[in-house]
Amino acid sequence: MFVHQGYSLEKDAAVAVADATRGWDTEKAPEILFAFVSTAQDVNVVASTLAARFPATIVVGCTSTGEHAAGKHLAGSLVLAALSDTGIKWTVALAKDLNKFDAARADAIAAELFAGLHVNTEEFDPSEYFCLNLIDGLRMKEEGIVSLVAEALQGVRLVGGSAGDDLAFKETRVIAFGEAVTDAAVFILGHGKGAFQILKHQHFTTTASQLVVTKVDTAQRRVYEIDGLGALEAYAKSLGLAVDQVTSDVTFLHPVTFSCNGQIYVRSIQRVESDGSIVFYCAVEEGMVLEVGGHHNMVEELAKEFASAVSDRGPFEFFLGWNCILRALEADKTAQTAAVAELWSRVASASIGFDTYGEQLDGVHINQTLVAIGFHKAA
Repeated sequence: MFVHQGYSLEKDAAVAVADATRGWDTEKAPEILFAFVSTAQDVNVVASTLAARFPATIVVGCTSTGEHAAGKHLAGSLVLAALSDTGIKWTVALAKDLNKFDAARADAIAAELFAGLHVNTEEFDPSEYFCLNLIDGLRMKEEGIVSLVAEALQGVRLVGGSAGDDLAFKETRVIAFGEAVTDAAVFILGHGKGAFQILKHQHFTTTASQLVVTKVDTAQRRVYEIDGLGALEAYAKSLGLAVDQVTSDVTFLHPVTFSCNGQIYVRSIQRVESDGSIVFYCAVEEGMVLEVGGHHNMVEELAKEFASAVSDRGPFEFFLGWNCILRALEADKTAQTAAVAELWSRVASASIGFDTYGEQLDGVHINQTLVAIGFHKAA
């Protein structure tokens, strides 16, 4: 595998593309190019410029809330990575109008992806395939869409994240087919036998404090009651705090979690409303049993995760990560940003990623998590 990567802090989008690709030898068109774009650059210009520059290349990406490239964590940048000689076959599908997304549309997306790689789904081995996704981070449709697509993919693993907009919460876009589209999701199917490894890392654990959601507006991810009490009252009680002691720092370090098949999934608190209800970054349903999360050191836990991931075959050739913005904020708050970036640089020869408004793994939408895919050297 050969990887070109680069980044730019130039605000003019066309200049940023030229800056980020300076020195690239692309006489042979890359197979696929990933682009993550801050709000400092015009994402529409980035998308059209890359499409014109690389007409034979699959170009995908999205807007971001922090960017990762070449062992650096950046803000206000454009980051790019172009892959050649991967030994992987790629195809892409774009879904628009997410409010209209249903099971039939999920089946159609899966069929389009499978057709793009000439997959006979009656015979194929799903473990040889992976699907990456990038989705509008402000439509609050991740749960339904990724669960439907994951089911339609018939066992193919799905990993990805929600586009951001530097915490402005106004508009997010995904890039595909030369466009930067809002209210949309991109799905990339890859086939590479034994060539990839999917990772999930979060540094929280369960505690003895359990909470049962008893009243919720699921569509708005807003919980009104927990254990029959006001949501804030019940949450504060579980931590041994008074209601007025629940600050953003408290919710930041103590998200709620739920467990499924031996895995912990995080549901992060976005904000506490004046009426004592709590709005989450992920869907929370009535009757759901949640646990208040315990907290470990992020760098120490990430180092263990990465060491385990590369213990058999050594560092990846390429690493693509979707990192929750809340992890980036925590790293900044605890002066661990450089240490996290250094770990990214050691886990792979080349790496790229962005800070998300949510992460997706195998049909589940989660928070405060790093999901990633690493690509190994061909066996």
